[in-house]
Amino acid sequence: MGEEWLSKFKQFWLEKDIESILWLFTEDFIYYETPYQKITDKEILKNEWNYINNHEIEHLSLEIFLEQGNKMSVKFEYKYIFSWEEKQFSWVYLIELDNWKCNYFFQVWE
Repeated sequence: MGEEWLSKFKQFWLEKDIESILWLFTEDFIYYETPYQKITDKEILKNEWNYINNHEIEHLSLEIFLEQGNKMSVKFEYKYIFSWEEKQFSWVYLIELDNWKCNYFFQVWE
């Protein structure tokens, strides 16, 4: 289940399909864009994701390194160009699924 969800998440990210990304989350989700920024509203989450529309994506990888039941830990690497400047990040996501949708998403910084 985790691989399928993550594959769709990556696909929608690369397509910059924010509405489909939002569809991957339950209505009562908890999402941490950073360890300190908690989001529980889809409109706010949509605004957070709008930033990818300005990115020229060069690389995106998402790799599950630990999965147990409906929970997974995912290594994330992202490289893009924004305003003629190359940016590169890597994080770990802690994700919990409920009936194929994400109800908990926690981003741990580098």
